[in-house]
Amino acid sequence: MPASPFHLGWFFSKGFGPKAWRHPWAGSAVDRFAKPDMAVDLARSMERAGFDYLMLEDSSNVPYTYQGSHDAYLRHSVDTPKLDPTVLAPFLTAATERLGIVVTCSTTEYHPFMLARKMNALDHVSDGRIGWNVVTGSNDGGAQNYGREKQYPHDERYDMADEFMEVAHRLWDSWEADAMVLDLDRGIFADGSKVHPIDFEGKYFKSRGPLSAPRSPQGSPVICQAGGSGRGRRFAAQWAETIIAMAATRRR
Repeated sequence: MPASPFHLGWFFSKGFGPKAWRHPWAGSAVDRFAKPDMAVDLARSMERAGFDYLMLEDSSNVPYTYQGSHDAYLRHSVDTPKLDPTVLAPFLTAATERLGIVVTCSTTEYHPFMLARKMNALDHVSDGRIGWNVVTGSNDGGAQNYGREKQYPHDERYDMADEFMEVAHRLWDSWEADAMVLDLDRGIFADGSKVHPIDFEGKYFKSRGPLSAPRSPQGSPVICQAGGSGRGRRFAAQWAETIIAMAATRRR
């Protein structure tokens, strides 16, 4: 009986930052963690091995809860520091030909227009190999970095994320597939009748549109989600094209 096909993704844990600090297998080039070298080498290896995508984890705060201080986290490089994965992604797509690169970005830390524009640009420069791991943010310290006292309640964060995704998709669709004319003889770059404002006004977000760049190769990035709660799974079922889930263990 022939084997069933399956897909492989690699979770780049601890994000764009130091790996295995002080472990014997980490190597001695400790000052290179902010360079793309190791991740590029890993991406090439994943492509050779037939993986579908490499997903870059992220968070945007320095932890501080242990003993009420960030000292231990920084001393031992525990979940910190982390650089912006959307800066690393173009290095990885430039070094590979087929591998998908999925970046983690939070719907509570961006405006939909800004993130839709960023993902559109990444999709263009990667020739359609970018994905977005949609997260909602959960740490109050992260919220405080963006000017809020604490995170929104859990289920409300997903309500906001639903609206965020609606705005983002409308922006990605605001340029019709054939809006780009690029006709030098007639002097027409794009057909304005095929580019549309979205005039979105919801409970949480508002955006006029259209997106300030043409439709990308995929139309929109591949959407990845890893929510484990009931509300998170409903969000994933509605929006995600690839879902990271914990395998159930069978009791004997």
